[in-house]
This record gives sequence, structure tokens and C-alpha cells, in this order.
Amino acid sequence: MTAILKMKGLGFSYGSRVVLNGLSLAVEEGEMMGLVGANGAGKTTLLRLVSGVLKPREGRVELAGVDLPGLRPRDRARLVAVVPQSPSAPQGFTALELVLMGRNPHLGLLQWEGPRDLEACRRAMELTLTWDLASRPLSSLSGGERQRVFIARALAQEGRLLLLDEPTAHLDIGYQPAILDMIEEIRKETRITVLAAMHDLTLAAQYCHRIAILHEGAIYALGKPGDVLTPENVSAAFGASVHIGEHPVYHTPVVLPLGRRGDDG
Repeated sequence: MTAILKMKGLGFSYGSRVVLNGLSLAVEEGEMMGLVGANGAGKTTLLRLVSGVLKPREGRVELAGVDLPGLRPRDRARLVAVVPQSPSAPQGFTALELVLMGRNPHLGLLQWEGPRDLEACRRAMELTLTWDLASRPLSSLSGGERQRVFIARALAQEGRLLLLDEPTAHLDIGYQPAILDMIEEIRKETRITVLAAMHDLTLAAQYCHRIAILHEGAIYALGKPGDVLTPENVSAAFGASVHIGEHPVYHTPVVLPLGRRGDDG
């Protein structure tokens, strides 16, 4: 496989607080890579650097050999699509109108969407099983339905890289695997590359080809879930004691926190 996304020596600070320090990471074309780490480890910051929302203090971000920070925002949006953790839904819009916003990078000044744009949106909504929601107001959708519509908007950009920041946040146990199953089917069909910041280590192990653990501004461990998610690595990066089991169906790691149980005596 070929690395399509390369981060080389990335550094970034919020004032005097260093968040990323010499971070390097390569993501293979067509894979889904999970970013995990403790709160404040820099997962969202790294996604924002790749998307161009933030500029690195040092280092480079390249997609297919192109320097992403050096592109105009419009050109970058044709390559990289983002689904933030808590996307804001504009009032009064339908699902289709939101997805059509994903075509803005492909439109000229004051240009209206044409048949090609409508077809791209229809395909994105069919992939996310939201076409039947096209005329529904966003305010009438459930949390899982809204998340699928925001993913459809990102797919309508027709980029090569999809960035997901906690794609299952605020969703119940039924919608979490449904969203990730959908992303996996989309990845297989479109061969889009996915980089996802994830909080749930067990879900990350189940759906990601490789996992990168962020710690102290750099990549602490990188590899297949079974190689990376060890008690030693989790303890070092998260400061937590865990038991690592095996999923009875998928045979992927299951991460169980070990805490002190209350004693009634």
C-alpha cells in the first residue's frame, strides 16, 4: 500500500502550552486509521492541522504529495472533508440542503448547484442511507440520522480524505456500531481514506486497520489494534489500569478499565 497522507515533524502550541512536538505519521491510501489518546493529547488539534483550520508551528502535512497548508481553502476542501465532533446544524434547512453545502468548493462565485452537484449529493445520501430524509428538516432528525446527514455532506465534497472527530460521540449503543458499519461500507465502496479520532478503544480496535496512540505531543505507539492496545501502552498513555480481552465475535481487543470496586463491609 502507498501512504497518501504524510505528517512530518509537526509542532503546534496554544500559547506556551505545547500540544504537538515533532509528530510524524503516515496514513495508507484507503485505510481507516484511529487516533486515540487521553483528553488533551492533541487528537482534535491534529485533525485541525490536517484540515487546514490550524497552521503548524513547524513541519509539513502532505496529501498525495501536495502541501495541504499551502493550498487555498477552496482547493483544500476539494481534497479533505471533515465531520467535527459536534457539528452545528443551521436552522430551517432540510437534510438535502445541508448536504448541498458540501458542493460549495466545486462552485464558482454566485454559481448555483447543477445536475452534477445534485447527483453527487444523491449518491452521498444513498451511501449514508439518508436519501429518504432529503426533505426532512434537520430539527426533526434523531442524533444518529443527523450524524449520517453530516457524513453525507462531507462525502458530497468528493475528497480523497475523510476526517472524523469522535464520530460516535453522543450516540447510544445502537447507533455507535451502525455509524461505524456505514463508514466501513463507504470506505470499501469509494476507497476514501479515513482518519478518525476516537474515544472508545474497543470500537477503535474493531473498526480501524491501524491505531496511533498520541502521548506527550508525539506518536507513542502505532500499529494493528492487537499490537498497540496492550495494558502497558494504555497505562502509559492514559494513566489507567486495564484488562485487555478478546471480542468473542470479531477477535479484536476489548479494553476493560480496572477500578476499585466498592466494599459494603
